[in-house]
Amino acid sequence: MRVFLVQHAEANSDEIDPGRHLTEKGIEDAKKLAGFLKSFKILPSAIWHSGKTRSEETAQLIASVYPEKVDLIEKRGMAPNDHPKSISEHLEHELLIVGHLPFLSKLASGLLTGHEKANILSFQHGCCVALGKEGRHWSVLWMVDPGFL
Repeated sequence: MRVFLVQHAEANSDEIDPGRHLTEKGIEDAKKLAGFLKSFKILPSAIWHSGKTRSEETAQLIASVYPEKVDLIEKRGMAPNDHPKSISEHLEHELLIVGHLPFLSKLASGLLTGHEKANILSFQHGCCVALGKEGRHWSVLWMVDPGFL
């Protein structure tokens, strides 16, 4: 099983834009990431997002590159400060999750080490971490930042 964790792309600050829409750079980075995922034939069974504008817009940009319909699902329990346990228990094959910090960091750390506060990965806006599960153990398969694309 593989799960792809994406920190939402760069968004405007709350002071500039209370809706926290993606910046032009954020849109460009999300499109770069989407192209990368498609080029490596990564077709998620679904894309989960938190429902916050910046997360949903990132998810929509990623989904837009696939000619096949990819279900976009607003998932409760993925807000920045939510506990990742309810999500980690329902992971599916080839699932892509677009979320926020510290939620994604806690989710990744919990899956990889069993300790959510381990903070072992350094997420950046628009980056993607691929995790794989073999048996009962998770591992990092790769991590890419849009600045490298």
